[in-house]
Amino acid sequence: MKKYLLITVILIIILSSMFMVLYTGASQNIPVYSDEFFKIAVTFYGNTSTSRAFSFFTRSHSYENNCYIQLDPAPYEQQKPKFFDIDNILIKADSEYTASTWPKQLRHKAYVDNLSPATKYFYRVGCKKTNEWSDYGYFVTDDKDSNFCFLHITDSQGKNQEDFHAFGKSLQKAYEIQSDYDFIVSTGDQVELGVNARQWDMYFASAQSFLLQTTFAPVNGNHELVPQPVSNHFYLNLDSKLIEYTFEYGDAVFVILDSNNSLYDEQIEYLRNVFQNTDKKWKIAAFHYAPFSSGTHADDKNVLNVKEKIVPVLADCGVDLVLNGHDHIYCRTYPINSEGNIGTWQYAAETALDDGGVKYTYTNPQGVFYVINRCVGTKFYSKSNLFNDRFIQKGDSSNFSKPVFSTVKVSRNSLIYTAYEYDRNNTESVKIWDCFEIIKQS
Repeated sequence: MKKYLLITVILIIILSSMFMVLYTGASQNIPVYSDEFFKIAVTFYGNTSTSRAFSFFTRSHSYENNCYIQLDPAPYEQQKPKFFDIDNILIKADSEYTASTWPKQLRHKAYVDNLSPATKYFYRVGCKKTNEWSDYGYFVTDDKDSNFCFLHITDSQGKNQEDFHAFGKSLQKAYEIQSDYDFIVSTGDQVELGVNARQWDMYFASAQSFLLQTTFAPVNGNHELVPQPVSNHFYLNLDSKLIEYTFEYGDAVFVILDSNNSLYDEQIEYLRNVFQNTDKKWKIAAFHYAPFSSGTHADDKNVLNVKEKIVPVLADCGVDLVLNGHDHIYCRTYPINSEGNIGTWQYAAETALDDGGVKYTYTNPQGVFYVINRCVGTKFYSKSNLFNDRFIQKGDSSNFSKPVFSTVKVSRNSLIYTAYEYDRNNTESVKIWDCFEIIKQS
């Protein structure tokens, strides 16, 4: 009897040991959420139907050359990722320490170029070795259909928690208006001082939950000072040291220029090459300095330089829309031709909107529409110049301390730009501040 009892005890010990080994091994394979991974951004890099780029940071140096991006392709209606599916993609990230921002931080980046068009991808970033991962995000690759929608914002330009909290509230309201932006275009001055890494930390902390839902297209502003703060935080397909790049989406082509560089000859050649060699129906440009403004900077030398050198080329290239920032007030022009005057159009109409506003519609306009959004941060300017007034159809008449963000809906024959004013500090209400439509008919 004692013999059988001893054997039973030994078997229990052996089985218990085996169970503990199995349990420990299994628990080590359970992914662990970690806030170690931060400042996560997805950007365009190459073909928008088949590629994306990723950038993120870690606080510990132990993650150097040990980070990955994991992607889970999914049907559009799927709400949560399945990171254990056999079709998951794992990408090794390169690691580097940032330059031109202080203090230096450990940044990781990677891109993928074999994605499927018209597909939703969940993703997370992390360390495969320790099985630590960030929260998940998602994006949808371009289906090359003519219909898409993006968000235009500018000049969040914060320097403290209060500023960036206000910026986060503006993004929250923009996502209440429309929850499925294909991407965001931000026309510069993301932070007050581009070389200050702590301001970028606060920027991403406020915007992270929204950046995890889409792809981001940044523009370099004068407060970024130099190109590196932007290229440190967003992995972009740059052919030069400037924040100058292009991408196609649907039936549109976008060119992002770096207006900080006053030597525009190379950039003019770049935008001519893109716009004159595309078969896309819609042509859109974005840069920070606004050549048609009634704000503080309207007569600055560098702004007048843009007006003299860039404006004629944009019209010659048949550009439809230019997105600007810098002056922190809302201004939207009539179509502007290559001589810098108001162009012509085949038809024009005004339609009353439900909230009392007006939609302005132009059919086959000959010229470029320039738009400056009011800032989405806390730094508001006043109307202070008059010499551009004749070009501006809708603009701020004084100081309005309410942010403006805009949706841009593009379809086969129509582009609709709708600017929303957000009463952030009082009623939390939103109203249409401006709405215009470009119709292209053969």
